[in-house]
Amino acid sequence: MGNVDFTKMKWVHRPHLYICDSYRLTIETQPYTYCHASKDNQAGAEIQTELRGNFIFTLCTEFVYDKPFDQCGFILYNGNVQKAIVCTEKKDEEYLRLGVNVFSQDGGDLSMRDVGAALGRIFYRVIYRAGACVIQYSFAGTRYTDLREFHVDETGITAVSLFACSPNDSVFDCTFCEANITEDGKIEAEENER
Repeated sequence: MGNVDFTKMKWVHRPHLYICDSYRLTIETQPYTYCHASKDNQAGAEIQTELRGNFIFTLCTEFVYDKPFDQCGFILYNGNVQKAIVCTEKKDEEYLRLGVNVFSQDGGDLSMRDVGAALGRIFYRVIYRAGACVIQYSFAGTRYTDLREFHVDETGITAVSLFACSPNDSVFDCTFCEANITEDGKIEAEENER
């Protein structure tokens, strides 16, 4: 599949303010929005593309957070169910929190890692093969560190959504760029060349 064309992704929740071209998507969040909608909260911005088979997904997120709990990242879907939410969230003036919340029938299981608040961007990589999923992060997009591993049922990871939200009374800008998806046979060909 190669580079992700943001103009061809499908809006799940379109924000009021955004700029989108083929190579990048910039969103301004709204106050009191969340990464999932319910009767008690309003959904933040979310845009989605479908996935199939084995894949490697990479993404750069750039952000200028305002208040604690401002966050942006992506959601992995297993059918029409959210399987994992991966994001960078403002913890306080000193730290950002990298988080992966994996959902199962018993609820959510959260993995977190704190990093310095001076960072303005984080790269993510998802490696999915035959039910096994690895989430990695990088500060420069070159050397990646594992953040979380988990398994998915036979339905697999069927879609990825990019999201941004501000659960408190705040607004911030974030940009998604350098998104790429490598699927199925291309992964195997790359491994055979090694």
